[in-house]
This record gives sequence, structure tokens and C-alpha cells, in this order.
Amino acid sequence: MHFKIQLFTLILLLFSNSALAQQGGLIIEQPVYSFPSWDIATETTDVEKWYAIRNEYVAAVKDRNYVFEKIRYSSDNREVVAYLYGPKKKSRTKRPIIVFNRGGYIKRDIAPELLPRFHRLAKSGFTIVAPMYRGSDGAKGHDEMGGADLEPMIETDRGKAMARSIWPDFDEQRTKIVTRRSAIQWPEKINVPLLLMHGADDGTVPPTQTLPLASGLTKAQKEYGVIVFPGGKHVLKAHRFERDQKAVEFFKMYMVE
Repeated sequence: MHFKIQLFTLILLLFSNSALAQQGGLIIEQPVYSFPSWDIATETTDVEKWYAIRNEYVAAVKDRNYVFEKIRYSSDNREVVAYLYGPKKKSRTKRPIIVFNRGGYIKRDIAPELLPRFHRLAKSGFTIVAPMYRGSDGAKGHDEMGGADLEPMIETDRGKAMARSIWPDFDEQRTKIVTRRSAIQWPEKINVPLLLMHGADDGTVPPTQTLPLASGLTKAQKEYGVIVFPGGKHVLKAHRFERDQKAVEFFKMYMVE
């Protein structure tokens, strides 16, 4: 996807089991996820291509200190899906939560891809909730790419065709659609500290896309950081440990006691 800046926008909140219900409706079911073997996971997902190696995946699956749940809940009268990962043993102590907003468009079940990363973040003291958006993992509704930066995509024939499939009135409403979804257009509205991470050799989204946003944040006098990983690709697999550690350090710098 040419328009997705791989920022992994992560937001810190305090979590309770009723948080999703308060957002939109009731939790319909919350089963513990049953992970496939590594061999099956590599056949059905991109876990090996982009995210982890066998030992990381197996270690995360076997770690009984944490539990991965697949939540189905209602939002605007539609059933949607989210993943929840955190300590298996319940505690009265509140843990900070990372709301993990994935990139890409409509996705199937991608829990095996996310598990190794969530395992690292959980061991650093966080609980993770990952909304899958409407239309993904069997959920109802239509994903309208609410957080996308559209301009690079819509300059290609393939991108224009995709945009029209998502928004039939795209040609008439292009400016409105792009402006609403591109943070580059409104950096002054970003009111939380932001860490931008990009691979220098990202062949999907040029790292130069990060610079206009950083420039806008500077002009708006916002708190932010930028890290460009030399040789890094789109998902930063080769830098995944450093990437996640930098995110953890950034969050803890701004956490409220």
C-alpha cells in the first residue's frame, strides 16, 4: 500500500474490561485465541515474511504468563473484532494499554503476525488492544481507510481504482476525502506526543513522506520524535527489537504516575 506511513500510531490509555463496551456497545464474546503451529502460521499469514522468526513465535505461544483474546463486540450496531493481549493473572494494579492501530486495508485473521510483537510489549509492562476495523477478520461493515494518507496512492492508476472502489464518489469528493484522512493536512490538531519511525530503504512508502508531517508538527510547536532506520524496510523487521524498545521508551517518558 503506497500511502501507508508505517508509524504504528499507539495511544496510551488506562484499560478496564468494559472499555470496549463503553466505546460502542456490548462485548459479545471474548474467547482465548488458539494459535496454530509455526508451519501452519507461515502458510496462512505473513508472520515469517514481515514479523518474526520461528523461535520468537514459539516462545510467545508457550508463554503462559500472558493471554491473547479475540473480542467480538458491537459498534454502531455492527459486530466488529479486536485483539486483547495481557497478563493471564489478574491484578488490581492498573496497567497502561497500547491501542495498536494496524496498517493496511481489509485483513483476515492476523493474530499470529501480531503475537511476537505484543509479547515484547507486554513483557515491558503494557497491555495491548488492537481494533481490527470494520470489514476485517469476519467483522461487518466497510473499512474506509480512516487514518490513511491518500495522496501517493491516488497518483497511480491502481491507487485511483482502489480509491474509487472504497469511495464511489471519489472523483467528485477527492479533496474532502484526502484532507479528512491525511494528518499532514492538520498537524495542529495532534495533541499527544508522537513518535515517527521509518525505514530508510522503505520501498513501499518513501521515508520522505515523514518529513512534511514532522515539519508541520514543528510549525505547530508539537512534541514529537523522528527515527529513520538505516537500511530499514517497510515494517522494519530487521530492526524490530530496537523499534519496539524505542516505542516503549517513548511511552514511558510520557506516562502519568
